[in-house]
Amino acid sequence: MKKIALALGVAATLGAASAHAGYTTSFAGLNGRFVIDQFGVDQPGASLTLPDADQRFRISLTNLNGAVSIQVPTAGTYSAQAMPGFAGGIDYNGVPGFDLGVTYPQGAGLGTGYISVTNTSTRLINMNFNGVNATTLLLDGVAQTLDYTGHLTLSGFGATTFFASLFGLNGFLTGPVSGSVDVAYTVRQDALEVFIDETNLVGTKFENIFLALDNGVIPGAPADPLKNARIDGVFAVNGSINVPEPGSLALLGLGLATCLTLRRRKAV
Repeated sequence: MKKIALALGVAATLGAASAHAGYTTSFAGLNGRFVIDQFGVDQPGASLTLPDADQRFRISLTNLNGAVSIQVPTAGTYSAQAMPGFAGGIDYNGVPGFDLGVTYPQGAGLGTGYISVTNTSTRLINMNFNGVNATTLLLDGVAQTLDYTGHLTLSGFGATTFFASLFGLNGFLTGPVSGSVDVAYTVRQDALEVFIDETNLVGTKFENIFLALDNGVIPGAPADPLKNARIDGVFAVNGSINVPEPGSLALLGLGLATCLTLRRRKAV
């Protein structure tokens, strides 16, 4: 009995540790205005927005409030989890209420896949937009002078699926995704500008999703009557996404295996 109790205690400890181990992206009441453009060619006269050739687009976030903390994971296969209370959404048609979004009161799994972040040596990014003209940026704890421009490359599952899950866009992704996405970003006072290049991405691309949204051809999604190669509105996101370290999950499995072994010995 003592051995079983000890094993259960060890397993519980390992389980608690694994719940907090890993890499976390946290949004502390981040909100503001957004503009997504350069993903297509505007056709005057409310004709359908046409695809452009460069497979690049821009996301401009302004009037920002809140904070973001990103722990950059080492390359590996992860099971991303939305922690309990996570919520995010976008409103792009001007009618009160989010047009696209997700809420996870009890938490939820966002999927499993390979994630790699390269072309950067930074392991921890902290952006704080609390207060007008009071923006701060820390890279690995070191304050950076604004405007600051950085660059990184996301590969595998993290390139699309992970981020699509944040605002409920993952339902528009079809088929497997592979390859990589290049991201260049500039942090300014109360603003963040991001350029995304999907040239090396294989599978459903965000650019195609934005084209469909702008043209109003996704079933159930509000149509943008302008069809002008531009989507804008307001957004809000609060909560944390965690990708547990594969090693911590292995430790949890070891603890459970120990429990099962001791229970079998007692039964014999």
